Amino acid sequence: MKFTMNPVETLLVHSTDTDGLVRAIAAALLPEVENLLKRHLDQAKLVDINRLERLTDLSGSTINRLVAKNEIPSVRVGTRRLFDPDAVVRALKDQSEKGGQADD
Repeated sequence: MKFTMNPVETLLVHSTDTDGLVRAIAAALLPEVENLLKRHLDQAKLVDINRLERLTDLSGSTINRLVAKNEIPSVRVGTRRLFDPDAVVRALKDQSEKGGQADD
């Protein structure tokens, strides 16, 4: 499909300061993009045990043992147990500073 412009469109395109246009578009979009990123990053990201295993390099049995001992936080959603990786790492660090050990 070939796109053709009429003479007025051609004149507008060729007489437009493209750098200025790019800056104006970026300036207009930047606040919305920042807002979307902030909302996305602020949302707690919950992962399942398989993803937590990969993120922490802990085995599933170790994670389950830590959950059973209430040493790491988790939530149940239906039949699934989900974890906030940042909260798990904080709990493990706190436990480590208090002299506890998370074994694998």
